[in-house]
Amino acid sequence: SKRAPGCPTATLSRCANRANEYLSANSDNGWVYMRPENKQTDRWAILSPENTQGKVRFGDDVYLKSYQSGNFLTCNLGHGLTANAKGPQSFSSFRIVGNNGIIKRGDDLGLFCGPGYVASDVSGGGVAKANQQHFSQEAMFEVNW
Repeated sequence: SKRAPGCPTATLSRCANRANEYLSANSDNGWVYMRPENKQTDRWAILSPENTQGKVRFGDDVYLKSYQSGNFLTCNLGHGLTANAKGPQSFSSFRIVGNNGIIKRGDDLGLFCGPGYVASDVSGGGVAKANQQHFSQEAMFEVNW
């Protein structure tokens, strides 16, 4: 596939697991799941906590803001993911891991927050959690925009 020159900050992006499910936010309750493609619920703006502009790189700390609700992705201490916060919270920052350099369309990446890696059930179970202790297939997502 054709690789884009990089993902600029604030680009609406989508993260898919190996079961071709997308990290999605429910606008009614803010719960976060892995779901089939839905361009309303599965798009996230990648934002810089320092409000910097430019290309997003592996190793960057970022916020993910839901396109549909405008709320920030947060990992809570119960190891779940929610998109209820109107602004960044203590666990709204995610480090992009898995490689180095500028992130390109189609790259595999991981998202690390306080409790652990964001992970999904690669068999297609719809579960999105934030307590994976090891970077594995369950914690890898293909990013596209």
